[in-house]
Order: sequence, then structure tokens, then C-alpha cells
Amino acid sequence: MSYDPQTETFELEEMATHQTFKFDNIDLVAMEIFDLLDDGTDPEDETPSAAE
Repeated sequence: MSYDPQTETFELEEMATHQTFKFDNIDLVAMEIFDLLDDGTDPEDETPSAAE
């Protein structure tokens, strides 16, 4: 993540795809980072249940 004081924007690059996202609010950057870290899987869903 970087900050450009001239445009007052934050820039976030997703390393896997080299896709760049620009935001004007640090809270939006934090939410995007959380979304990138959360790949949609729940570790509890991957654990076999006792009934199986």
C-alpha cells in the first residue's frame, strides 16, 4: 500500500494478480485488505463432522 499526497489517494496492489486499487479513504483500504485475506473459506467447514 502506498499513499500519494498530491492526489490524497491510497494505492493497494494485489500481489498475486498485480491488480491495483485506488481509494480515497483509509477505511476502504482496510476493508479491501480484509477481503483479500478472507478467501471465502471457513476452516470449520473443512473439518469433517463427527456424524460423517
